[in-house]
Amino acid sequence: MTACMDVIHGILSRVKSPEDPLAMIKGIYLMADEYDSYSNEYLVPINSVLWKSQRADADSMLKGFWAAVKSGLGHSISKCYITGVLPQSLVDNTSGFNVAQYVSWESKLAGFCGLTEADVAAVLALEKVCGSTVKAKKHLKIMKDHYNGFNFVPGG
Repeated sequence: MTACMDVIHGILSRVKSPEDPLAMIKGIYLMADEYDSYSNEYLVPINSVLWKSQRADADSMLKGFWAAVKSGLGHSISKCYITGVLPQSLVDNTSGFNVAQYVSWESKLAGFCGLTEADVAAVLALEKVCGSTVKAKKHLKIMKDHYNGFNFVPGG
């Protein structure tokens, strides 16, 4: 990650002319989606022996990655967005990145990345998908009960 930020900073620092297409770029926007998928396997590991031997290395790599992102914020990285991550993973795996602001419940951002509750309900309401309004409501409830870590913001 540090090498990547060095490359970006190097490219941007070589821009000399205001007419250069990169002249107005001050840094990148970093978006990380579902970076915790490996740690979700820890909740129900398929091979617990293999998992235990690899977990420490994976945790160390992630903590180092987020520490590098934190050091690049405001310099090479203008903004960082993390989506599709369980709150438990934010606490443990990003301990080097303790500058985050949790905005998942802000309705004005509900459609920023991914689907809103209205999007999911509209698909479930299609006759070919669930067959009836009753089944669509049932399936939406199941999804909210099991997947609301992804936060279907009410009214979003």
